[in-house]
Amino acid sequence: MSELVKELAESKPYLKKESSLTLYGPTNPPPQSGKWPKPKLTIANQIEQMKQQSRELTRMGRVVEATRLYNKAWEMEQSMIKKTE
Repeated sequence: MSELVKELAESKPYLKKESSLTLYGPTNPPPQSGKWPKPKLTIANQIEQMKQQSRELTRMGRVVEATRLYNKAWEMEQSMIKKTE
């Protein structure tokens, strides 16, 4: 049996499994750097990001924008808290 497999592998090498080689083609394109899909953010993560952006805007002196962004984050946070109660 093993001789048959060896003969088949020698006569048709494309049937052998190549574990270390990744083949790319039209249905399996190679990944492009920087083009990976971004992970989905949860509402809690979005709120934290908005608060962080608000702090950065405050440091830059853009207080009005920072206040608006922080207020929006606060409102989202309050609505999230009400849903869990």
